[in-house]
Amino acid sequence: MSINKKNSIDHFSKISNKYEELWMFSKEYEQQMLSNILSRLSFSIDDKFVDIGGGNGKYTLSVARKAHLCNEPICVEPSNLAGIAKENTNLFVYKEDAISFAKRDKKYDKVLIKEAIHHIPNRTEFFKELKKRLPLNGKLLIVTRPQHPPLPFFKKQKEIFASGQPHHDEIAKELLTAGFKVEITNDFFTFEMEKERWFNLQRERFMSDLSKLTDDEIEDGIKELSQEFQDKDKIEITDEIIYILAEPNIGGEM
Repeated sequence: MSINKKNSIDHFSKISNKYEELWMFSKEYEQQMLSNILSRLSFSIDDKFVDIGGGNGKYTLSVARKAHLCNEPICVEPSNLAGIAKENTNLFVYKEDAISFAKRDKKYDKVLIKEAIHHIPNRTEFFKELKKRLPLNGKLLIVTRPQHPPLPFFKKQKEIFASGQPHHDEIAKELLTAGFKVEITNDFFTFEMEKERWFNLQRERFMSDLSKLTDDEIEDGIKELSQEFQDKDKIEITDEIIYILAEPNIGGEM
């Protein structure tokens, strides 16, 4: 799933029981994200929808319900979060990595990869496999972040995040090579959060990059942020999200 695939899967398996608690920033944040996904994927009710790296299946189901899809959505997830997703009978779940799934002889119309593209190696080959499964009017939406997001990270966290996050232009080039046409847009989410809750999210390693840091390194980083926000109980957080929409290029590979 990632350059260090096993570590990434292990990380999400460890936090599987509190995954939703860690990632539910606010209801407004979730609704805005969902709205942006729906508008870009432009669903028809008979579309076959796949969410790759779908975690516990929450977004997979939310997207399918909001789009009023007739077909059962598919959630692809290699970690123990797949077990939670399988508890929902309205969801078909594959507990496997993205590349293994892409090589399956299956057809689908719309694909979502939300905040998971940095976990997938050999992306050009992966995109080529996906293109084989999509119709000419199919769509692939990658939801990701810039290498240097405006989130309140501490210094070492910024460095680790940037080193593991592919630039959106790099992803676009890989998609073009695989035979897609590409459109890139972005959006900003701004919300308030209790300072201590943000610090606890970091302690819980809500982002997989934080699993590369020791407890002491995280505490040192939190001390750094405590100085920055010493006069505040709540902090204003801005998150930049990048949407990479890819559609099969009729002319084939470029």
